[in-house]
Amino acid sequence: MISAATKPRQRLKTYSIRPSSRPILKLLQTEDRCTPQSTLRQVYRIHIYRDLEVGEDALSDYNHVINLWEKLALDRAVGKIDREAVKDFRSRLSNQLIDKGTTRERKRSPATVNKLMRVFKALVRRMWPKDSRNPDGLGLVEYFRFPKPVSEPRNLLERFTFSRPQLSNLYNACIHAKPIKSHRHSHLYNPLLWQTALVLSLNCGPRTWDLFALKWANVDFSKYRFGAVTFTAEKTDKTQTIPLNKVAAIHLRAVKALSLDATLIFPSFKKNKTFYRCWKNICVAAQCQSMKGRNTRYEDNRKTCSTRYDDAFEGVGSWVTGHSLKGVNAKHYQDATARVRKAVYNLVQPRAFRQGAKLHLAKLKAALVKPPAAS
Repeated sequence: MISAATKPRQRLKTYSIRPSSRPILKLLQTEDRCTPQSTLRQVYRIHIYRDLEVGEDALSDYNHVINLWEKLALDRAVGKIDREAVKDFRSRLSNQLIDKGTTRERKRSPATVNKLMRVFKALVRRMWPKDSRNPDGLGLVEYFRFPKPVSEPRNLLERFTFSRPQLSNLYNACIHAKPIKSHRHSHLYNPLLWQTALVLSLNCGPRTWDLFALKWANVDFSKYRFGAVTFTAEKTDKTQTIPLNKVAAIHLRAVKALSLDATLIFPSFKKNKTFYRCWKNICVAAQCQSMKGRNTRYEDNRKTCSTRYDDAFEGVGSWVTGHSLKGVNAKHYQDATARVRKAVYNLVQPRAFRQGAKLHLAKLKAALVKPPAAS
């Protein structure tokens, strides 16, 4: 029989994480009294998870790192975590083979290891002693200087931006997004959605998953000359309002006319293998590869955006991509200046973007023409 002292709290029922292999009763009995002998998963579930204010993707990252720690760590007790244990964990992450038994078998890149370690540091930081910089510290782990990130090889040949002809080729190749052997329906295979994404990436420059998380509530067609898109970057928490030019506005209106989803602009566009397979299909059909023959990444569109704007108006590229915005201005005050709006309206568009806009505009106008009344 469970006593009143160990009665489950209501909020525990809302947990949306992988169930523990340990009995729930045993977990509840240790609530609010984790010790240095507790596991990282126990500390996370009891003390950390309920205070997190992050999206589903971030929660998935936390769970992934905890799974890796349980698999690779020599001692799972949190009280044993110190600088050497962290360095050993980082080394094991770097040397572990992923996608084993496939043609893609490889070790993690330094960038991936550093990303995982940033998530791990957020967990460790919460377990450090409580102080002015860490007011929620649990005091389960003695403070230590966290190891520096793994150095990433810098190769200038890896810096890549699309030319206007390449962007046109990608735009026209969006009809090849759907895998040949796939017979299921998905909005992810809709060429117009991919074309609209390319147009917004060039003209508005959001990060990949800020772009595909956009909702119709983020779009205001009445603002400025052709409208504007407002979003808050997940990485930096900066809110920006980017003006739309005519080509971008037409593409968004064309998508809205399809009524695919009442909330999302890009329904079904998620961070999964199907998304990357579709993007690869588009790149292959467009014969678009960067230097050294690597596959182009979708985030190369953001680099292209910044470069194209700075070619036309110096400094506008860093404003559009959010790199020049800091502090309170970035969150509340900074709006598009006349100079920024001029750059947006005059940014030279790839030929396919312009041709697509004309075609979609003609369809939108035709849809507004009422059919003659029956005699």
